[in-house]
Amino acid sequence: MDVQIPTIQIARNLLEYATRGNLKKVEEESRREDVDPNITDAEGNTPLILASQAGYTHVVEMLLEKFPTINIDQTNFLGQTALIKSAIQGRVSCARLLLRAGADPNKRDNCRGFCALQWAEYVGRTECRHMIAHYMLQPATPIKRKKKTSVVRKNDLHKVTAVATVPLLGDSVETVIPRPRLGSAPIPRLEITVAPDMIRKHSYGAHRRPKSSMC
Repeated sequence: MDVQIPTIQIARNLLEYATRGNLKKVEEESRREDVDPNITDAEGNTPLILASQAGYTHVVEMLLEKFPTINIDQTNFLGQTALIKSAIQGRVSCARLLLRAGADPNKRDNCRGFCALQWAEYVGRTECRHMIAHYMLQPATPIKRKKKTSVVRKNDLHKVTAVATVPLLGDSVETVIPRPRLGSAPIPRLEITVAPDMIRKHSYGAHRRPKSSMC
């Protein structure tokens, strides 16, 4: 007697494999043409949401890589995305993968109206909160920030140049001043010229250094 297996059961296999973190089975499902990666369980959770909240980093990576039609910001019945569920459970690696793949960190749930960053802070997931905040604050083009330095030339003490970088961030996320893109504005420079008669001549030996704040 032939047994007909419903198509819906084939699709739900991906939910089960994602819940259990079965990477091999998820990879096998990715080769099937009749599998919907956005299928949901009774609570509206997708395979990506289930794997993210469980911390199955390799499964999350496999889902994002092998299923081009996956909806990374799909929500469950509470309005929670895979990124929000990762933040709630403190799954830092999964949250990082989702953000790099294009997950929206500003989406809010229907329960408290929190985004992923606020949920991480609310439940005390400090490391995850820091990671999400850093991602949201970083500019599109990496900028190498210079520390305040002073340059003293060995054979020319008549001129001292100090380069100072003006801080570009506020005290909190709400008061952040947008960082300029690389090359959009010159770095402020402060030039200090020391008069020759103001330089004190030292008579120390060749192996001793003069006591100066510039040395």
